[in-house]
Amino acid sequence: MKASFTVVSAVAVLCVAPLAGAQEEGGAKGLGKKGNLILGAERLMGYTSNTQNIEVGGNEAETTYGTLGVLWNQPRSPFNLPRIGIDYFVIDNVSVGGNIGYVSTSIDAPGNGDDDSSGFLFSPRAGYMLGLGESLGFWPRLGLTYYQLQDPDASQFALSADLQIVVAPSPGFAITAGPVVDFGLTGSIDTPAGDADYTDRNFGFVFGIAGVL
Repeated sequence: MKASFTVVSAVAVLCVAPLAGAQEEGGAKGLGKKGNLILGAERLMGYTSNTQNIEVGGNEAETTYGTLGVLWNQPRSPFNLPRIGIDYFVIDNVSVGGNIGYVSTSIDAPGNGDDDSSGFLFSPRAGYMLGLGESLGFWPRLGLTYYQLQDPDASQFALSADLQIVVAPSPGFAITAGPVVDFGLTGSIDTPAGDADYTDRNFGFVFGIAGVL
């Protein structure tokens, strides 16, 4: 059995009002300075717990998975796809942006032919870089996530929070690590019994990298 994954990127823009507080301007070696455009490779590895709830014909089924994923390991949920993010700091510390990912899988099962599937994920967001020191920052980002899959056909709309500690060993480059939460609000999935209501809840601790373009 084999699987191949492809991740591509795009930009989403979202408006946000400035937040107030006492912190170092820009944080983490100036990554959060006004005008900086940050490119990130996100959710590259980490541990996640994912709960999927399906309700059809009055019957409800809930399943929870725990997954330790590295790079292209097949995730239980699209929420855990590696993806590319782009964020722009409209003023010091305040960012707007988003991320997007695409996945295509092909599984060769002897005697059953190929089983192909594909999907995409899109998540606009706003964030605030809190400077904790010259090389350290805290970058919480809040947004909305939508994903759509084919075979099986499924879609989900969720509220997402990405609470990352930013460690900058050198100017313009950082390692990110921290908890993520994706809370499914509404969705649907195609089952043998027909269309079903579908919600997908995801919690995890993930790692990534980011740099100034």
